[in-house]
Amino acid sequence: MFAALLRRGRSRGSIRDTRIAVLFLLPTLAFLLAFILYPVLYNVYLSFRDFNFLQGTSRYVGWLNYEQVIQDATFWGSLWNNLVWTVGGVGGQLVLGLLAAVALDTPGRGMAVLRSLLLIPYVVPSIATAVTWRWMFNDFYGILSFLLALIGLLPRETSPFASIRLAMPTAILVSIWHGFPFAMIVYWAALQAIPKEQYEAARVDGAGPLQEFLHVTLPHLRHITMVLLVLRTLWMFNYFDLLYLLTKGGPAGATQHLPILVYITSFGLFRFGQAAAIAALMAVAAGVLVFAYIRLYGAREL
Repeated sequence: MFAALLRRGRSRGSIRDTRIAVLFLLPTLAFLLAFILYPVLYNVYLSFRDFNFLQGTSRYVGWLNYEQVIQDATFWGSLWNNLVWTVGGVGGQLVLGLLAAVALDTPGRGMAVLRSLLLIPYVVPSIATAVTWRWMFNDFYGILSFLLALIGLLPRETSPFASIRLAMPTAILVSIWHGFPFAMIVYWAALQAIPKEQYEAARVDGAGPLQEFLHVTLPHLRHITMVLLVLRTLWMFNYFDLLYLLTKGGPAGATQHLPILVYITSFGLFRFGQAAAIAALMAVAAGVLVFAYIRLYGAREL
């Protein structure tokens, strides 16, 4: 009898704890439903309709918006720009972040101050970053444009953001400068967890700094590199602010990627159905990326 009463008391206590946990989760669930699930579902709903902004009416058109988007050459050009922007930005951020983290991991005075200074680009707002770099690349008084013209890489009184050939590479360099501190601080934290005994054993075996980096450091950073690769790829693939503030998609669409195309299609052309279809296709691409990662490395790697 005593054991039965004890089990009953435990079950009542667990039910009470479950109710308290649910109460604490309700604000988060309400936030997710209101600001994430509802906009996603409404975007899917809008992608199957032709919305008339002036009349405030809409009609069901089925897959017509998706067909028009896929048949549009502008979509494929923007997709290519999106891939270039994502691959270039993510690759540069991870490489520069790793090099900066390795440099910060060396003992020495002032490393804490240097680490704080290197974090500044990441905390600067995108609009301040874009205004500053546009000023430095200004065609008449920009110091960087002047230096590029001085060494013959750019015609005089010309901005790289006005060049079809140089606009995207320049924007990618700005994105690398703006985003590499995130990878740097993650890599630096991962480097602290590597056992120092492994470096000592490598030195005993006659390994130099390069061999230590290749055979000790990099294997320990494999997991965190894959996580960073997925997170930064998803971020850069959907990143709108910086590129739009730098170039607005120009010149002649040379830097117009999918997020900018969604903005122009919706708020410039008022084709909300097509814009929703493009956004839905972007979500599918992001889902495919995450699914491929899980299939390759397993859910435990997330």
